[in-house]
Order: sequence, then structure tokens, then C-alpha cells
Amino acid sequence: MQYLDPSTAVPERVHAAFDTLADGVVVLDAQARVMLANRPFRALHPEGGAGDLQGRALSELKWLPRHVAGENTHVPWDQVLRGRGSGPDERMSIAQPDGSRVEVVVRAAPVNDAAGRVRGCIVTFHNVTDVHQANDQLRQTLGDLERTREQIRTQNEELRRLAMRDPMTGCLNRRAFFDAAGELVANALARNEPVCCIMSDIDHFKGFNDLYGHSVGDQVIQVVARALAANIRNIDLLCRYGGEEFRILLPNTNLADACAIAERARVNIENSASAAIRDVQVRRITSSLGVATLADGAASLQALIDQADQALYASKEAGRNRVTVWANHPAT
Repeated sequence: MQYLDPSTAVPERVHAAFDTLADGVVVLDAQARVMLANRPFRALHPEGGAGDLQGRALSELKWLPRHVAGENTHVPWDQVLRGRGSGPDERMSIAQPDGSRVEVVVRAAPVNDAAGRVRGCIVTFHNVTDVHQANDQLRQTLGDLERTREQIRTQNEELRRLAMRDPMTGCLNRRAFFDAAGELVANALARNEPVCCIMSDIDHFKGFNDLYGHSVGDQVIQVVARALAANIRNIDLLCRYGGEEFRILLPNTNLADACAIAERARVNIENSASAAIRDVQVRRITSSLGVATLADGAASLQALIDQADQALYASKEAGRNRVTVWANHPAT
């Protein structure tokens, strides 16, 4: 092999030595003709072991790609034989007859004579198929884990939402309302910020159940809840407090604005709620509301709610379907 002459027989002991290597190895002369190809190289493709490769141009092997994977460049041994020196390792994907692929990392190194001229090169093919498949499996597993984690997160969010919401109306339940409202009012008191509370109760609700049945009564509660929600912001807290009663907490809201919100809700319920009931024509739906504000001296959330409750009671006493401010000062 000293002169890289393809016509020279390579001793069997040299073949045997190269066959013991784990990587595929091909020795090429200056014309890219095969001087020696070991057994691991031939094993890269079923056609690799068919016939004698010695003296054949490596480009004749149809199963060997003409370009490195993902690149539109020449194969590494071409660059070496052109005197451009050894390049970086390149990845090559070799298609198999069964549709699978063998992934290899290719490196080419020059063989120089005493004068430093390139007489050929040695090309190694490191089979990384198992690593490639393991990486693919790992990526798939990580993807599955990420999807599972997202599903768990979504399910946890749904469970949290269900735990916080009234199932009939989607409003906050009492526990969630007090958890959020307690902190909100405490911060407002500490910062001297305005907070208002609106209490709402459906007028003569029992009559809807008695006249039309409980399924219609449930619809009445739902359409009133939607009417209340339509008049508030995302930062406001709307709670179904129990039965046909609702509470709304309005942070950073003065009394005049709270009264305007309550009045819009009252008018919306009176004008639109009855028409929203399905399958049956019901009598007019109305609601009584009471409004209170921290600015009137309430020192806690419960005190604010009690004041709004008293204002709601005053609305009922005055004939219902109206808004009343705590201390019996009418808003409408």
C-alpha cells in the first residue's frame, strides 16, 4: 500500500487487521479508487459485500450518497483528494432496501508521500444509527412528556376553575369570592383606594319555580348572571352568593360609577332577561340591587357586604326593581 497502487494485492493480514476495526474504513488512491474496504464498511449496505471493490471508484457505489446529509457539498474524500485538507466530521444517511436508514459520521484524512503530495486518503464511517435512533426516541419521549405535562396543567386549571366556580352560572362561588375579595379589600384599606360592593336579588324568584318549574327557574338565574357579568370588568368579582342572590365587588371604583353599573344591570335585566328564556314565555324578570362603598366607613369586607345587604333590603322595601345606596339614599 506504500504507493497506493490498486493493482497491488493487499496482504490478507492487512485485510484481517482492518476488519477488526469497529468503524468502516476505506483506503482510496488519488483517483478515489478503492484500495481497501473493510468488513464494517461493506456491512453498511447489502450491496456493499457484493463483488470485489478493489480498484473501483467509490462514486460507482450507487448506495453511497453523493452528498453529506443536509448539505449540497461534495463528499469529504473529494475535498481531501483535491488537496483541501481534512474537513470536519460530516453526517451521511445511507438508505436501505427495506426503507430504513443507516446513519454514519464520515471523516476523510489525506495520505501524503514523502514530498507532501496527496497520494490518496483514508475514509472512516462511524455507524451512529443506534445513537440516532436513541436520540429520536428521546426526543419523542420528551415530546410525549411535554404533551402530558400540558394536559395535566390544562386539567389542573380546569379542576381549579371548577373548584372556584358555580356550576350553574360560571360565577365565582362563595369560597372563591371571599378568598379573592378579602385580600382585595385589605389592600384597598391599606392604600386608601375605593372599593364598592353591589348586592343583587331576583325579585319574586320563588314564583318562577312555582309557575314554570325549576328548570325555568334555573334559566332565570343564568340569564340574570349573564346580565350582571355583561356590565363589569375582568378585574371585578361576580359571585353567586346563594340561590338567586349575587354579589359584585368593584375595585378602584367610586360610588357614582358603582351606582351607574348597578343601574345598567337593572335595566338590562328588566328589558332583556325574560326574552332570553327558552321554550316558554315567562313574566317580566326584574332584580333589586343595593350598593355600598368603603368610603362610608366600612372597616372590613364583611362590614361592606352587610352595608350592601341593608341597601338591597331597602330596595325591596321600597317596591323592588330599583337600586339603593346604603344609608337609604336612593340612586335612581
